[in-house]
Amino acid sequence: AGRRCSRRMGRTRWRAAETHKPQLVEDVRRDPDYMTTDENVHSEVAVPVACGDDALLVLDAEFIGRAFTAEEAETVQAEAARLEAELDQS
Repeated sequence: AGRRCSRRMGRTRWRAAETHKPQLVEDVRRDPDYMTTDENVHSEVAVPVACGDDALLVLDAEFIGRAFTAEEAETVQAEAARLEAELDQS
């Protein structure tokens, strides 16, 4: 299930939506846009899913206590691409 996030609380997600580029944040403590809601989160992958020229949603994964692996980042990006393809067909 999705949830809406305000610009104030979801700046990494908004950055993904506005730039239309995946945001791969290996250490959220070093990202000035990251707003801490859980002190245990160490890294985040935020990937926009577009419909036409607009980012319709952002697929976001946060990783507790560790950085994400390259494979995990690729999996999130592949799922976002799959969702985009589904939207393009509808």
